[in-house]
Amino acid sequence: MSNFVKKLFALAMIVLSGFLIWKLVNWKHVKTDEDFKKEYRITCERMARITKALDEDYEVVAAIPKAKSIRELREHIERYAPKCSLKDMWGNDFLYYSIDEGNFEIASPGSDGVFDGFDQRGEYSKSQGQDIIAERGGWKFAPENANF
Repeated sequence: MSNFVKKLFALAMIVLSGFLIWKLVNWKHVKTDEDFKKEYRITCERMARITKALDEDYEVVAAIPKAKSIRELREHIERYAPKCSLKDMWGNDFLYYSIDEGNFEIASPGSDGVFDGFDQRGEYSKSQGQDIIAERGGWKFAPENANF
């Protein structure tokens, strides 16, 4: 093999190695349906913990706390659910809506981060981009088979 061919081959290996390293550094995981289901399941678990904590607080003080955001309820929630995250799996703060003296709703804007309102009801099978809404005692709008 000539010296020129050896140098050309070595250069090709260097370029190929550089390309592979660049691809590894810049590789982005494409989320699967299973990834979204797991994120929705964990978000539902967090919401159920928060809802149950506020229910327990209601049993003690006989009133649903008035608040404009979930952060204002941290003290009430941490009393019964210590170290419970007040964010969904996508980094969005949970939304809180006090309906009346005995009822409230908690929502996640879902994986797309856009909340479509507290008037949604029912179950859905395809989670990606869907909101989640819990109300006192259970789910108002959530993935099928969501545990409470």
